[in-house]
Amino acid sequence: VDRALELRRRAPNPDEGNCAVEVVFQFGPRNPQDDALAYVLESAIETPAYTQLRTVEQLGYVMYASLRQDDGVHGIRVVVQSSSHNPEAITERIMAFVESFRATLAATEESDLQSRIRALVSARLEKDRDLKGESRRVWDEISEQNYKFKRYVEEAANLQKVTLQRLLELYDRHVMPGAPERRVVVSKIYGLGVEMPPPPTAGVRVVMCDELA
Repeated sequence: VDRALELRRRAPNPDEGNCAVEVVFQFGPRNPQDDALAYVLESAIETPAYTQLRTVEQLGYVMYASLRQDDGVHGIRVVVQSSSHNPEAITERIMAFVESFRATLAATEESDLQSRIRALVSARLEKDRDLKGESRRVWDEISEQNYKFKRYVEEAANLQKVTLQRLLELYDRHVMPGAPERRVVVSKIYGLGVEMPPPPTAGVRVVMCDELA
């Protein structure tokens, strides 16, 4: 597996003026301990990412940071859609934010961390409000062939074991530049009139999306 993979394509609509980028930092195969850390990291990074990239830098109207789960692999992602910046500029700013966020995370007060954990635990221990919600939860386990129908109870227990030190270790292991287990997937959409630059000479595997068909 490449340590950095970049997927490129032109916007399907030839008149589309927006560009878009999704940067995913993969944490590897899911396990209960890292899942708990990922949930807390998502809670911690959402607002700072929006404030910096959307409000301060005004990269684009659509911007969010969240978890991403694909085929049993957890990761954190940052997504930006912009009519004023090309994918290379957007990616550069996302990477700069992600690196700078490490200091923000390290400065987290224990009271703030515990508040986030309590909110996540409460959400998982809340009873299903209707049959639709219960059915979706159960069928998610069946469709993914996991069959952990008490997953939320296990997640609640693991969330209560999260510490700031363990969060920083996860971040340093998977997200920071030069991290030993850093795996990054960058997806870029190029809008109308935006030039697609040559691939980097080293360190990144670039694939045009039509090559994946």
